[in-house]
Amino acid sequence: ALRVRLNDLAWSLDGSVLTLSFWLPPGSYATSVLRELVKQEV
Repeated sequence: ALRVRLNDLAWSLDGSVLTLSFWLPPGSYATSVLRELVKQEV
């Protein structure tokens, strides 16, 4: 299993809308992180 560290993670919830922001190191993909968070294909 590969692991990636999320830096500067911030989130906000406005009603049913969740907004995430984070920094990833080079070579990392945000879609992969989001897929793991929601456990669905993005």
